[in-house]
Amino acid sequence: MPSVQKSEDQLREQTYKTLMSQIQSLEGELKSFNDLFANGIQNIRYKLDTLRNNVLIAAEPTLNDYIQEAIGKRDIVGKMLALFTRGLRTKEAQEEILDSLLDNAVNCFQRVALFAIHGEVLKGWSSRGFSNSTSAAISSDEFRLSGSSWLLKALRNGDQTKSANLPDMGSLRLMRGESPGAWRFYPLYVFGRPVAVLLAGEAQGYADRPDALAALMDCAALRLENVALTIMKSLGESAPVNTNADVLSAKPFPEKKVVEAKPAAAKTAPSAAPHPAINPGDAKLHAAAKRFAELLVSGIKIYNDGAISEGRKNRDLYKRLRKNMERNREIYEKRVAPEVAQKIDYLHEEFVRILGNGDAGAFGADYPGPILFGKKTGS
Repeated sequence: MPSVQKSEDQLREQTYKTLMSQIQSLEGELKSFNDLFANGIQNIRYKLDTLRNNVLIAAEPTLNDYIQEAIGKRDIVGKMLALFTRGLRTKEAQEEILDSLLDNAVNCFQRVALFAIHGEVLKGWSSRGFSNSTSAAISSDEFRLSGSSWLLKALRNGDQTKSANLPDMGSLRLMRGESPGAWRFYPLYVFGRPVAVLLAGEAQGYADRPDALAALMDCAALRLENVALTIMKSLGESAPVNTNADVLSAKPFPEKKVVEAKPAAAKTAPSAAPHPAINPGDAKLHAAAKRFAELLVSGIKIYNDGAISEGRKNRDLYKRLRKNMERNREIYEKRVAPEVAQKIDYLHEEFVRILGNGDAGAFGADYPGPILFGKKTGS
């Protein structure tokens, strides 16, 4: 009879043989699985590389088109800014500068409108991209700043702001009806004072250019300041002057003496008389006075476009604009040199040219006509 030890050794050997065959079978299956898995990974990697190469090759023309389009858009914006700044050099009047601003702003947004700040009142000036009826409503609209929290917020920020929509009031209601998306507000500052705000409507499917419009606004502001400073320098002024006639400061000026006025019996305002001979040494003073007069009268036109149209039609411009015209007359008298003021009334000439569209009779019988100041010749 076998011993206990021998029986244990036989059992252990039999168990080992049985397990070894199973282990070898499992190792074979595992190797097969590893080989299959490795081949599968290799196939997947090959397919991914093929797909990646095919996609990139197919997408290359599209990517090139996209890149070229982006470069083209950048070049368009650059050319627009270059042409705008170059054109500004030839603009001397506020109206010309602001018109040029709007003409270029519509290349940045589909619809834009400019509102002038006149004291505590916001007055519609002009627009681009709207229907004729909405454009007319904008030009004739006005509302007080105190009731316009949306605008005051934009002015406080001193930079462009964005709103989901416009307030439901006046011409703004019509504007948002034509452009129901978001709106951007761009305040126009001249010598640190807000003189206007431009409203730009975002449109679906339109390539808006908010940064380009901000650059246009800055260029327009600089040109307005430059024009004003140039005129002030020519007139001997050193302090900056805002382009809004309401805030033009005054300096002492010799007491005026009227030497030419409209006769009481006249029924129409006189046209400008031929200019007398000018001392060559005073040529720069005359040029500065003429530009200053143009600046003042352009300000009246910006803020009173509707009244001007009605005044021309009814031939009573002076009656409608008397307060503005007399205020500008006071400013003009205090700033223009006597050697200019006693020879030519440039302010009257700009009244007729800009407000009356060349028709002196459009001011009505109450208008005093050209007035010369200073020492009377021959006295």
